[in-house]
Amino acid sequence: MVVAAGCWGASMSPVALLPVADPAERVTVLTRLSYAGVMITGFLLAACAAVVLRRRGAGA
Repeated sequence: MVVAAGCWGASMSPVALLPVADPAERVTVLTRLSYAGVMITGFLLAACAAVVLRRRGAGA
């Protein structure tokens, strides 16, 4: 699940962040919102993984 969310977010990065001249090809608000959700989820998962690894390292 985590890998799928990461891959989906990575594939959306160029689409959501690149500027487009044609108004018909602009990214919708819902797409940007879902991209933001994926990025927040990724940052939270990375932070949780860092905490777990840090605690494991301290206990060793």
